[in-house]
Amino acid sequence: METIKCIIEDLNSDHFSILVDESRDVSCKEQMAIVLRYVDRRGSVMEQFIGIVYVRETTALSLKNEIVGLLSQHSLSPSSIRGQCYDGASNMQVSRKCDEVQELLLVVSDILNMVGFSFKRRDELRESQAEEIEEALRKGELETGRGLNQELGLASAGDTRWGSHYKSFNNFILMFGPITDVLDAIVVNAHFEEKCKAKGYLKACLTFEIVFMLHFMRTVLAITNKLNVVFQKKEQDIANALILVRVTKDRLQQLREDGWAPLIDEVSKFCIKYDILIPNFDEPYMILGRSRRRVAEYSILHHYRVIVFRKTIDWQFQELNSRFDEVTTELLLCVSCLNPVNSFLSFDIEKMLRLAEIYPDDFDKYSIVDLHFQLENYIVDVRDHDKRFSDLKGLGDLSKKLVETKKHGTYPLVFRLVKFALLLPVATATVERAFSAMKLIKTDLRNRNG
Repeated sequence: METIKCIIEDLNSDHFSILVDESRDVSCKEQMAIVLRYVDRRGSVMEQFIGIVYVRETTALSLKNEIVGLLSQHSLSPSSIRGQCYDGASNMQVSRKCDEVQELLLVVSDILNMVGFSFKRRDELRESQAEEIEEALRKGELETGRGLNQELGLASAGDTRWGSHYKSFNNFILMFGPITDVLDAIVVNAHFEEKCKAKGYLKACLTFEIVFMLHFMRTVLAITNKLNVVFQKKEQDIANALILVRVTKDRLQQLREDGWAPLIDEVSKFCIKYDILIPNFDEPYMILGRSRRRVAEYSILHHYRVIVFRKTIDWQFQELNSRFDEVTTELLLCVSCLNPVNSFLSFDIEKMLRLAEIYPDDFDKYSIVDLHFQLENYIVDVRDHDKRFSDLKGLGDLSKKLVETKKHGTYPLVFRLVKFALLLPVATATVERAFSAMKLIKTDLRNRNG
């Protein structure tokens, strides 16, 4: 309570954002970890963990009520919130909408856990990989050179880190032979329960559906991976990042229109290499769980090309459009105009005034007029006359420099804009570390006297 009291005092009744991570403890009770993001008196962005809240249900209304309750305990008003962000596996809803994608995630995760279960199995994997590389080099299928043909890892992917899924799928494809070799060894040598599991995983691996989904999802995630990396940087050029959003959409559209044939060729070559049966695409598609006499009213080609390939890409489009709609895109472009990099090269008064209009509770029509004059004076001051603003690296540096030079008092409305831009909630490394530290509380240790 004393720690939280210090945090609330540091907040100084100013605006803030909340970042919330929903999770379970070891006794399966639902709980939320809550972090405040605010700009302190020195102009620095602060991210402070303020507590854990237990929730009986995870409906939106229930979560909202618990959050408001916690804030009320510390005399914080929800009207001061200027942004909210919820951590969770909603980064890519495709996995929830496509059964084939969800099945792929489960199969790959289970296989990686089994193959990497012990040092012995990891050694077997490395030995098999070395033999496969040696054979491929002998046949001239791989090039030699510095940095090439290095040993690959098979770390399990994180639920909310889709960049890790890209790496996981890519390495799984590149190490497909060694992985199946290790599974085959487990089938021969392990005890009954492990043998049965390995047999099922091996059977799943050697199906056209898994091979197709591995290559397809690797292709989709390869397109979106660069966007993931850019938006996880602490300091970034928002305008260029939004251009990358459009590039990502264009590449997905190109994949939808022209990517089917190259993908099938790649998958077919892979299947031939590992003696995996390629189905006749003209035959009716058999729906698992139904009697074999009750087949689908469409072909295998229609299932993979329309129901899986096109629909998954369409869902990815929906995800990008929902996260980067017109309002969000406009907001981010307006924020980018505050960036002090390269002598305030992105400065644009009209866009900054539009940014203020997005916050009608904080900028009325009279404030907008005052803001216009402040911006005109501000840019001449910081760009042409005050050399202390010449080498700033981002909005965070600008905020601190405004406070340090007392110009936050000279241009209070401009400083308010800067603060609101900094309050936009982003899943930074600081917050992720706070959420990860929850594992210390959610383990069996909490149930031991020690």
